[in-house]
Amino acid sequence: MVTGGRSKHIRYGTSSRATLDVYTAGRDGTRPVVVFVYGGGWSSGSRWMYTLVGDRLAQLGYVAVIVDYTLFPEGDVEHMLSDVGEAVLWTQREIGYGGERNVIALGMMMALGQPD
Repeated sequence: MVTGGRSKHIRYGTSSRATLDVYTAGRDGTRPVVVFVYGGGWSSGSRWMYTLVGDRLAQLGYVAVIVDYTLFPEGDVEHMLSDVGEAVLWTQREIGYGGERNVIALGMMMALGQPD
């Protein structure tokens, strides 16, 4: 179990991009969890671009889960939603790291673009 820092490249599903990183400050007790989904116009982005978000959420007392998900053109919106849903289910089942599996918030950065 991680007591502080980041646990990287954890598989949560079957798609090629179904991986996540978990950030925690290593404090005693359980903490609320934030699953963070980045935007990128449906076609770009990566969880490594949001390490500062994960670090900051951990400093504020959360367990942060930053997820990668299927992007266009590899998949469509249904694939993206499915991946995010799998990541949330993984978090509820497996979180550990001092995270409270029954206190999970979903944080998002909007993906405003839509592929033609």
